[in-house]
Amino acid sequence: MIDHAWGYEPCRIADIHSLSAKKKSISSGQVLPYPYDANLGRVVVEEMASSLSYELREKNLDTEMLQLYLSFDEENIGESYSGKTKRNHYGKIVPRSVHGLRHLEKRSNREAEIIEAILSIYDEIMDRRLSLRKISLSAEDVRPFTEGKVGQIALFDYLRETNEAEQSTEEKNKETYGEQHDKLKKDKARDASLQVMHKYGRNAILKAYQYMEGSRGRERNRQIGGA
Repeated sequence: MIDHAWGYEPCRIADIHSLSAKKKSISSGQVLPYPYDANLGRVVVEEMASSLSYELREKNLDTEMLQLYLSFDEENIGESYSGKTKRNHYGKIVPRSVHGLRHLEKRSNREAEIIEAILSIYDEIMDRRLSLRKISLSAEDVRPFTEGKVGQIALFDYLRETNEAEQSTEEKNKETYGEQHDKLKKDKARDASLQVMHKYGRNAILKAYQYMEGSRGRERNRQIGGA
């Protein structure tokens, strides 16, 4: 305070550059062009979840927690609506936003797991009577991807896990060869898809539902910054 009062700033640019956040996240959000019903909103959420998984894979990151935020349109406010409301940035009365989160069983960046988790949040928090106007999602605590177990090992956890491993059969808590092979194939296919997208653009590979009326992926891929 004294330094600032005398017009002196002790913090240097080098100090700022040396700072590193303890945890990092990746987020994505969009304002919809018009009010979307629950079914069409679910399509957009799936698009965004898929795009998030590709971004994690592209940056060689994984996550252990996902969050989803939903904001609703003012058209839902009427005499029949008795839920909680708020005033948005434009001064309009709208239903209060909702959000939910999901912890993954283990750190991952696989598309199927991320989509499943995000859609489960959506189905849980979405009020199907309301219309969507804004969707945001994020992957929390992202870290460099590794197949091995990360983090400090707690003594009692280690003893418990060791004891369980000794008592279990070889098949218990282990993926079958077929499951491992299937995941490996999907990872290779996704890496190949990323190479195609880098060369020809993100719209080079699309899924059938992305051609539905109201889907946003193709349009957002053509914008600066993409999805």
